[in-house]
Amino acid sequence: MAATVADMRARFPEFEQTESGLLASKLEEAEARTNRTLYGEGRADTAVLLLAAHLVAMSPYGEALRLNPKQEPDGACSLYERTLARMQRELPVVPAVF
Repeated sequence: MAATVADMRARFPEFEQTESGLLASKLEEAEARTNRTLYGEGRADTAVLLLAAHLVAMSPYGEALRLNPKQEPDGACSLYERTLARMQRELPVVPAVF
C-alpha cells in the first residue's frame, strides 16, 4: 500500500497547509527511494512518509522545519531525517549471501 497525501497530513499535521502537489511529488520521490522489502510492509509506509517529510523540509518551502546539522549528534537536517535514521538503525542485520 502506497502512502498518500492524506496519510502524510494525518501523520504530520504541520503539512496541512502545504500544497498537495508538492506533497504528492515528494511522496513519489520517497516511494522510489525506499526499499519496501528491507523495511517490511509494516514499516515501509512510515519510512516513505518520513523521507517525504524530510524532502519537503529540505525544499525552499521547508526552511522552518530544518534543524541545524552542526548541533545534531547524527548530523540530521530535519526531525524527520533523525527519526528515519533511528528506524534504519533498528532494522535487522541480514547477512549477505554471494
